[in-house]
This record gives sequence, C-alpha cells and structure tokens, in this order.
Amino acid sequence: MVAFPPESIAALKHLFPEGLFMYPTSEWEQGCIEDPTFYRQGRLLFGIVSHEHEGKLTVSEAELVELERAGYRMSEKSEWL
Repeated sequence: MVAFPPESIAALKHLFPEGLFMYPTSEWEQGCIEDPTFYRQGRLLFGIVSHEHEGKLTVSEAELVELERAGYRMSEKSEWL
C-alpha cells in the first residue's frame, strides 16, 4: 500500500475533515478545495471528482488485492474520469 508521510495525512485530515470526497470543503466566499489529485512517480495514483463522489485509482495487482480484502467497492468504469 502507498504510505503517505504523517504530515501529509494530518494536512489532508485538516482540509477534508469528512473525507476526500467532501464537497464543498468550506464556504465558497472563503475558498474551497475540490478534486484532489495524487501522483506516484509522475503518474496518476488517485484522482477525485468531489461533487460526483467518484475517483480513479491506479494500483498494482498486489495493492488491488489488499483493497478488495479491505472491502472497498470498485468498478472498472468511471462516469466522470
């Protein structure tokens, strides 16, 4: 599994207290973060369309097995990405 530094996890939890699919993240007048995207070695790892509650995840076969064991619901097709 991908390991993020503890500082990055703390920052994400602060910005997205209800999770990465949270939308909007704050009042529009204050500014809002939307559609976080993460890369691994320059390639898409995880991209999110916040308001559609959908994301695309690029993982290895071993990571896919771990995600399936953990009970994550996945689909090979995406409507928005």
